[in-house]
Amino acid sequence: MTITDRNEAPTTPANEGMSPKTRMTIAVVALVACLLVGGGIVYWMLFGSSPKGKRSIQVDPQAQAADPRATIRMAPQRRDAPGITKVDDEWVVRSANGEMRLRDKAASAAEATYRFPGGLKLPPEQVSLLAGRFRVLHDAAMAAEWKVTPEQIEKLQKLQIGGSGMNPSPSQRDELWKLWTQYNTASGGQAKTDAQKKLIDKLDEVSKSLFEPARQQYTAKLEDIKKILTPEQVQVITKR
Repeated sequence: MTITDRNEAPTTPANEGMSPKTRMTIAVVALVACLLVGGGIVYWMLFGSSPKGKRSIQVDPQAQAADPRATIRMAPQRRDAPGITKVDDEWVVRSANGEMRLRDKAASAAEATYRFPGGLKLPPEQVSLLAGRFRVLHDAAMAAEWKVTPEQIEKLQKLQIGGSGMNPSPSQRDELWKLWTQYNTASGGQAKTDAQKKLIDKLDEVSKSLFEPARQQYTAKLEDIKKILTPEQVQVITKR
C-alpha cells in the first residue's frame, strides 16, 4: 500500500530557457524595427529636410552692384599693340610701324633707341647673307668650311652693318623727345591721353618715312658683301 503526503508540492521540470521558436520571433521583430528606423532616417535626409516648395529667383543684371572685394583680371596687352608701357626700368613707346625705347632716367634724346618691330622684311637671300657674315666673323670653323680667306674676313669686318635700320635724324629725335617729355609731365586724364596720342602718331609718321630708305641702305650693304665673297661662296651661304 502506497501512502501519499498531500502537503508535498508537485514537482515540475527545471526552467530550461526560451524555446527556439520564441528566440526566432524576437530576432525577426528586432530586425524589422531596425529596418524601419534606418529607412526613416534615410528618407528624412533625402526628402524630409529639403524645402517644401520651389522658388524661382530672377536676377536683373543692371541692378547688380560690383563686389568691391572682387579681383578684376585684365587681359594682358599685346606686345605689338600701340601704346606706352614700362618694362623694368625701360619705357617702350610703340606705334604700328615703329618703336622707341628709353631708360627711366634718360636725360636727352640721344639716349633713346629705335627699331622697326616687324623688321625690314628683307628677301630670304639677303637675310642669309647677313647671317652668313655674322657666322664668318664669329665662327672660324664655319669660315674655313666656306673657304673664306683672311683678306675677305678683314673686308667684311670693315662693313658697318648692324642695328635695326631705323635711324631718325637729329631733328626727328628732338621732336620725339619733346613729345615724350610732354607725355611724361602731363598731369593725367585727358591731358595724358592726348599727349600719348601725339607721341605715338609722330613716332608712326617718322617710322614710315624711314622704312624704305632703311631697306635700300641694307640692300646696298648686302651687295657689298656679295662683292667681297666669290659667287660660289654666296651660293653656299644662301644655299641657292
